[in-house]
Amino acid sequence: MILAKFIARQLRKPSGFFGKYFLTHMLNRSNKAMNDQVLHLLQVQQDDRILEIGFGGGDLLTRMAQNIGDGLITGVDFSSDVIDIGEKRFQPLLDAGKLEIHHADAGSLPFDANSFNKVCTVNTIYFWPDVEQVLQELLRVLQSKGLIIISLTTRESMNKLGEITRHGFIKYSAEDIKQWLGKVGFINVRIIFGKNNHGEFICAVGEKF
Repeated sequence: MILAKFIARQLRKPSGFFGKYFLTHMLNRSNKAMNDQVLHLLQVQQDDRILEIGFGGGDLLTRMAQNIGDGLITGVDFSSDVIDIGEKRFQPLLDAGKLEIHHADAGSLPFDANSFNKVCTVNTIYFWPDVEQVLQELLRVLQSKGLIIISLTTRESMNKLGEITRHGFIKYSAEDIKQWLGKVGFINVRIIFGKNNHGEFICAVGEKF
C-alpha cells in the first residue's frame, strides 16, 4: 500500500533522485508504444510549433525536436525536478533552438493565444484536477485548424493494473474524452485505439475550429 502510493505520487509528479534518474527513464520505456502512435499522428513538419504537456522522460519531446527545421518544440511539466534534469539531457536541442522547456501548470500556461499549431500529451490527463480548465487552455494556445492529441490508457485497462492506479488517478473511457473535447469546442474528434504492455490505450484527436 505505501509503495503503491509512493509510485502513484511519482507518476503524477516525478521528484527527487527516484523521479529524476529512475522514473523518467522508466516512463520513456513504458510510454513507447503510445509515443510512437502520437508521433505518427502528429506528422511533424519542419515549421511546426508543437506543445507537449507533461513531457516526463522526454522521449516524445526529443523525437519531435529532431524533425524540426525552423519550427519549435515546447515542453511543459509541473515538476521542477523534471525541468532540471531535462535542461541537462536536452542541452544540444535547447542550444540549437529546436526545443524549449517550461515549468508550468497545464491549467495556466505561460503562452499567448494561438501560439502552437499542434498540442499533445501522453498519460497525463488522469492527474488534471480540472479537465475542462486544462482543455480550455489548450484550445486557447492552439491556432485555428490546429491539432490536439491526447493519449491515455483506458479506464478498463487501468482497472486491471492493480494497486498503483487506485491512488490519485482519475480514469476515463474513450467516450469520456470524446465528450470532454467536444464540450470545450474541439471539432472532428476521433478515437484511435492501440495496445501495449498495459492493455488498451487510445489517442483522441481533435481540431480547433
